[in-house]
Amino acid sequence: MTHLAFRRDIAAHLLRARPLQILRPKRDDICT
Repeated sequence: MTHLAFRRDIAAHLLRARPLQILRPKRDDICT
């Protein structure tokens, strides 16, 4: 995996995680 691809994956994960944190903060606690 390239560094750029890895960064891309993280960015996509953050974009998906942000709305989840706002809607369901309890779920974020389980993930972390």
